[in-house]
Amino acid sequence: MSILAIVPARSESKRLPKKNIMPICGKPLIHWTLETASWCERLSRIVISTDSTEIAQVSVVARAEAPFIRPYHLATDTAATKDVVFHALNWYEAQGESYDYIMLLQPTSPLRESHHINRAIDLIEATGADSVVSVCEMEHSPLWSMQIDAQGYLDLASNEKYLNMRGQDLPKHYRINGAIYLTKTSEFIRTGHFAITGSCVPMMMNYTESIDVDSLEDMQMAEYFLKKKLSAISADVVSLR
Repeated sequence: MSILAIVPARSESKRLPKKNIMPICGKPLIHWTLETASWCERLSRIVISTDSTEIAQVSVVARAEAPFIRPYHLATDTAATKDVVFHALNWYEAQGESYDYIMLLQPTSPLRESHHINRAIDLIEATGADSVVSVCEMEHSPLWSMQIDAQGYLDLASNEKYLNMRGQDLPKHYRINGAIYLTKTSEFIRTGHFAITGSCVPMMMNYTESIDVDSLEDMQMAEYFLKKKLSAISADVVSLR
């Protein structure tokens, strides 16, 4: 079972410039993903897809591969992730290499851990599904969501039967958290998607593990929980001495 792990990291971000190499708990943001992936022996390759030589150099220090620089047209705000993945697949195909599965690991999920990656691999093996995608329970039920009509009033009609229900009585809903996408390469080539309709298994993660850094506030929250995790690890090490 060969798995190509792709970490997409473009140089610019409108909301948080150069966020992929911004320091968080003493390391560039991208290092948390690369180090976590490097502990998973079942990943055949961990490759960085970036348009930045700076990010490539930072990534190599973290034991990832950066064999190519992504073309500019695949690093714009409008570039699709699927095209970035196809570019990496085509590059390796030109080198005579192919992989059974592709795993996408976005560097904006620093609280993802190696056991999550291993669990995703276990799930796709055990179920025979075409893909596995990490999810978390939604913090607020979409059944309580509303729209504002043309007159500026809340449109309550479509949600009336849920308005007086307690939150714990509403059906649970889940969202893709962006931490892990794993799919059969053949299915990705066929569909261009990681979440394959009809054969996609969810892998649960909690709210903290699902933090996705897209703003300064996200970065501050991620750093807070990373510090808590590192403190807990240090306390465990001390207790074992």
